[in-house]
Amino acid sequence: MDKTRDKMEEIKYKVLDLINKKKDVKIPKMGFTDYYVVQQQQGASSGQQRQHSPHVPGGGVRPASRAGSSSGKGSDIYCPFDDDDDGDQLDAAGDGSASKLSDQEILESTEAIYFDAGSSTGLHELKKLSETDELLNCASIEKAMTTLKQQHKVVSKKVLQLILEQRSACNAEFQRIQETDALLRETIAMCRTTRTHLDGSKKLLTTTNLEILAAYKKRQTLINLLKTLNALKSMRSIDQRLQKRLSEADYSGAIAILLENKNLSERFQQYNCIESLSTKLQDTLLLSEVQLEA
Repeated sequence: MDKTRDKMEEIKYKVLDLINKKKDVKIPKMGFTDYYVVQQQQGASSGQQRQHSPHVPGGGVRPASRAGSSSGKGSDIYCPFDDDDDGDQLDAAGDGSASKLSDQEILESTEAIYFDAGSSTGLHELKKLSETDELLNCASIEKAMTTLKQQHKVVSKKVLQLILEQRSACNAEFQRIQETDALLRETIAMCRTTRTHLDGSKKLLTTTNLEILAAYKKRQTLINLLKTLNALKSMRSIDQRLQKRLSEADYSGAIAILLENKNLSERFQQYNCIESLSTKLQDTLLLSEVQLEA
């Protein structure tokens, strides 16, 4: 029973130690931010003081000396986690050297690879550091980071300046685009209205053509009917003209009238009145021939 209790206590302390260790870790959103570096420096400094500083009477802790001073020789490798003051001094020195250059010089010193969206700038920087054998030199890394930050600041400033310079032209161009869009919308509406009117005109034209054809057919029918009526009218007075010719003894003229009206009677023989008139004219023709022979 005691062994089980001891194991439970041991597991409990291990879990608490693991939770405390996780609380000390600060994961940055993207890259090593300044806040992350400061937190790690503070954690490393406090850990070194707890490990290397002996306890003195009265509960005080004697400060530990720096690793570089204990050996008597300065180390070539600088790490930002060792001391806060050294990191601040390096940042200040880097900013001072970068501030000596003008914005135009910094912009011109920026490599073209940083303006290519498809390039891998991180691999490029690692390759540069490996070529100079400074891949593990924290001072060189900090210096490169300071230079890149300065270049990024200058490039962003230049881009903003160019945007502001071209803003009026951009607004004018956008205004022209809006006017063109409005004109296109108006043209489309006009085209739709025109097509609607054309469809209506097409229907009206078809109806009008049919009406014109019907009127023409009716006109031709009326003209033919008028001709028939005139012919019938002339055949109605043939008897009077024939008797007049016979009374004047103009037998040749009477025969010519009879032959002319005979052709007309054959043409309109579908009418009953014309059929009886044709029979009468035939009898008159025979009578005229008999009188002529006598």
